[in-house]
Amino acid sequence: DCYSQNDKNFYQVVRENRPVREYYDIDLEGKETFDDIGDVEFQTISDFIFYRNELASELGCVRLHRSDLIVLSSSHSRKISLHIFSKISGFQDIYHHKYFGIKLKQKMNSVDVAVYSKNRAMRLLGNSKLGKNYILKSLNNEKIRIEDTLIELPADAPNFKIHSFPIVTGK
Repeated sequence: DCYSQNDKNFYQVVRENRPVREYYDIDLEGKETFDDIGDVEFQTISDFIFYRNELASELGCVRLHRSDLIVLSSSHSRKISLHIFSKISGFQDIYHHKYFGIKLKQKMNSVDVAVYSKNRAMRLLGNSKLGKNYILKSLNNEKIRIEDTLIELPADAPNFKIHSFPIVTGK
């Protein structure tokens, strides 16, 4: 490697008006410390799937199962931080995803909807935020290819169900 782990601060830029993989940034900060990070992460993912699928049913979107998700973590004793990516569904663009994300946040407050804005920088697998030591890595040491966590999809993503909503106009 030509970079030390402390220097790996690489991001992907989410551009507007492009199809995007369904992706979520979920953050839980405790008033104290999280004693069993694995248990809290497991419960957070279970809650996410429940609330996300409840909303998907309401809006006519495809339901997701745990096997349809890639989950990355940079959690530590004071913060649960998960990035969740779908292997099978996406949205017409970030504005359609933001619409879904805002509705999901009403059910699950830990969903960060700030990530659905144009030119948003999202940390890449194996990287940390500048000045931090918490590396974004696969949960349970699953083998993940970095391209499976890229948010922007090709216009003809044949294996993805792409959702859109008629009331979304952008920005």
